[in-house]
Amino acid sequence: MQKLLSTQEAAQLQGLRSLRKQLTMLQGNVHKQATRRNETCPHLAMPAHGRKLGRKAGIGHEVHFLCDAGFQLVGSESRLCQENRTWSGQQPFCKSIDDCASHPCTNGGTCVDDVQRYICLCPSGWIGSNCQTPATSYWVSMSNSSFSRQPRCAENGQGARQCSCDTGFQMRAGGLCQDVDECQLFQLNQQNRICVHSCINLPGSYRCICPTGYLLNPDQNTCEGGHQRPDATVPPKAYQSRLGS
Repeated sequence: MQKLLSTQEAAQLQGLRSLRKQLTMLQGNVHKQATRRNETCPHLAMPAHGRKLGRKAGIGHEVHFLCDAGFQLVGSESRLCQENRTWSGQQPFCKSIDDCASHPCTNGGTCVDDVQRYICLCPSGWIGSNCQTPATSYWVSMSNSSFSRQPRCAENGQGARQCSCDTGFQMRAGGLCQDVDECQLFQLNQQNRICVHSCINLPGSYRCICPTGYLLNPDQNTCEGGHQRPDATVPPKAYQSRLGS
């Protein structure tokens, strides 16, 4: 009888030890899972001209990136938060699609890439969206960066003829309206420059151009690319205020 009791007691002790071991393992797993839920990867910025899908940054979660129309994604389309709390892949950015790649400007025209479109700067004697039409008397192209056109004229109530120029043009000798070259007027002066980088004059207007790898900001004057912003120590002033000064 005593031997039987000793055997039962030993079995109970063995079962108790096994139960304690299982309980310890279970508590460890619960603690590990709780700790893992609190571990996150660094915040990922949304690319300019694009979107980020997914807000969670915990281990095992993914985020996805898309670009707006007219832009293409460069970098990782999806990134995973890894065990070491770092993101897989590379930070993507949205690059403007080169609409001038097909060389749409004819007759020696110069193509300027824009968002979801292109602009052709036509040589002397040609006009049209692709420089495909011979110039008429209304448009007289002076050069790739300076244009002139006939003024808009009307007679007043006293029979006198009054003429005016469109916005961005000024009356010159001979009665023609000549384009105001904003790039020549303002770009060379560091204190009044209208573009942080390059400037291209357009008929009645102008356009700022960014270096390769940079994108034009919504202010249409400064550029931004990746995580670095080019030096823009002089904020651009309003174009209309400069013409009036």
